[in-house]
Amino acid sequence: MEDRVHALEKIWDAFERVKTFFGEKKVSAPELVKLVANGNSGMEKLIGDEAKALTNIGNTFHIRHFETDRIEITDNKHIDYLFYRMSSLIHLFLTELE
Repeated sequence: MEDRVHALEKIWDAFERVKTFFGEKKVSAPELVKLVANGNSGMEKLIGDEAKALTNIGNTFHIRHFETDRIEITDNKHIDYLFYRMSSLIHLFLTELE
């Protein structure tokens, strides 16, 4: 389980870094989403909502923040689910940036 937790933390760190590809995160992240959506407004909303949801998950659970009010993830299935969900979004971003 410890390896899974570590991998989840690292992929969340990578997500935070990729959101700064064009500069400051608050400006860069929407630009990245727009680029990946490739002119499809429905996909832009979907991908933007997913990026925001994953950001909120990272801020709510013990992934990158370990304050006492964060929700601990104790089940490998939940860790794997979040890892693959994040992995899929990062893959989408990186394939567009290649």
